[in-house]
Amino acid sequence: MKAYFEQGSQGKRKQVWMTRRVLALFNQAMNLGWIELYKKAIPPQLSKTGQGFNSVYRTTETFYQLLSNLKHEDILPDLESPRIELKNADDVLQDIPKDYQSSEDFQATYDVLEKHYQILQASNLRLPDGKPVPLSHLFFVRKFKHSMTQGGRLYALIQNYPKEERLGITIDNLPVCSLDISQLHPQLILRFMHKRDGEERGLFAQARGEDAYTMPDYPDIPRAIHKKLVNTLFNAKTEDAAARSLMNTYYQHDEDGELQIKSYKGKAKREGEKVFEGDKPKQQCHEYIESFRQHHPQLKDAICSDIGTRLQSIDGRMMLAVIELFNHMELPVIPVHDELIVPRTKPTMFAAELAYKDVFNSCLGEAGSFGSIFAKWSFGGDKEEQEIEIKLVD
Repeated sequence: MKAYFEQGSQGKRKQVWMTRRVLALFNQAMNLGWIELYKKAIPPQLSKTGQGFNSVYRTTETFYQLLSNLKHEDILPDLESPRIELKNADDVLQDIPKDYQSSEDFQATYDVLEKHYQILQASNLRLPDGKPVPLSHLFFVRKFKHSMTQGGRLYALIQNYPKEERLGITIDNLPVCSLDISQLHPQLILRFMHKRDGEERGLFAQARGEDAYTMPDYPDIPRAIHKKLVNTLFNAKTEDAAARSLMNTYYQHDEDGELQIKSYKGKAKREGEKVFEGDKPKQQCHEYIESFRQHHPQLKDAICSDIGTRLQSIDGRMMLAVIELFNHMELPVIPVHDELIVPRTKPTMFAAELAYKDVFNSCLGEAGSFGSIFAKWSFGGDKEEQEIEIKLVD
């Protein structure tokens, strides 16, 4: 739907244009008595101003009563909903191409995600306060952008939880921990472009103990923002497009103290503070790009190359393969992009490390057949993170 807000004496009313599916839902809500007609439309020829007015609808007391008694656990996902989504550049849903619907990848995605949901549904997942994790938050969808070769990561509402809350979940009364591949995309770039698992020179070199998001020329910018900015460079098609995106990157802290970073497009309302302030922000952004080139010589060929969409496609396929392995073992796991949450037991943690090793070999081919994966285990509470090295060759 597209929407805007009217101003003036009428207050703020949202005027909407509905797709056929949304209109069907709207009509059903009318039939159930959740929405009612508040003011009838006035045709232009009957209006004093000659402009006319649209119909005005409002939610009913019945709807609000339902909301007041509704709990998260009462909201169940529609199991008939698509497990795969394709959106265009404007985030509008598109029809899945018929040739892809008949592909093995399409069927495999449905089979893996359906089995995964059944395992999660049968497991006892609890929030830190003891309440059950809503099943609607565990319904994973594989999302593509522009085409079926771009994107393909797995998404569910549980990924929006703060990390501390995710690590406070219990599965079958067991605490959880998460295995996160350190800087997956830079690792993949080095493997594909240079057949290495670390930079020979630059700040991502293992001997330096630093990473691909280290930018010494900008010590006042938090690492989390650098991560967003650097990944923007990998996703951009040109340096000018990258600079424009950096110019429109803002940050702020939410009510939980979590740092929120967003790059805006078009005329969307900006919230927070700009990363690059000053009289010449575009020049600052180009200087940032050049600084990255200087400090990361073996990653410089990847920036402004549009490699980011390819990398998201790869890590989406990798995580789908990891879930499939755990499905065979009937073990519940929660993917968060390239992070995997598992029950905190030695067997499941060992299985997670083996799963990552297996999918690097199977999904990356030659690029996943040498060196090591650098990752870390994170735990809830005060337990420190544990960095690990998973050797791909015994």
